[in-house]
Amino acid sequence: MSVLIDREGGIPAWQLGRTMFQYLGVFKIAGQPRVVPRLAETLAPVVAEMVAHQMDGFVYMGTPARGAAVARALTQTGFSGIRVLGYPAAGPEFLTVAGSAADGWQIFAPYIDPSAAPVRAFATAYRKRYGSAPPCWAAEAYDVARMVITRLTEAGGRPSGNRLYDLLQKGTYKGLVRTYAFDKDYRWWLKSSDVFRSEVKDGRYSYEGKVGI
Repeated sequence: MSVLIDREGGIPAWQLGRTMFQYLGVFKIAGQPRVVPRLAETLAPVVAEMVAHQMDGFVYMGTPARGAAVARALTQTGFSGIRVLGYPAAGPEFLTVAGSAADGWQIFAPYIDPSAAPVRAFATAYRKRYGSAPPCWAAEAYDVARMVITRLTEAGGRPSGNRLYDLLQKGTYKGLVRTYAFDKDYRWWLKSSDVFRSEVKDGRYSYEGKVGI
């Protein structure tokens, strides 16, 4: 598995790339990491070099625009293996700039696709209220806001910060996307570590379901 970390993507690209490479080690999957500088004018030679090692998968962590260039370069090499795009690079620009080369790329994200069936009612209500489709993280933000509002309602007034923390720590809250909770030190945690998979099909991101890790 080839992992290309593009410093143009900043800290998120570096963190995700490093985590990906660590996971490959845990599952004993051969990995080939490469880091390219922000000032690199073209990534095509690096892509060709990585493909020459005959890995069966390719991961890009960076930006939508440079990800699109990588997708086109990868297509030109004839590569037919698994292609994974870091979720910060999975923006509209990736689709428009990469064109047909975007098809087949997979994205594993911590947020659910706003068009997914589990949050479809929320998306409909959001569109009716704001006149546009909800962005990424909107469903998760809704869950967290509802969790806090629910606890405030239970308090029956305007609780102090400490009282609110105590209420949040009490039990769990089942949202549209996940079940949320706090530990005894008020650290937020999730009852599951699901990530959500999408794949580019016919020039658009298609939600494919959640994957437990």
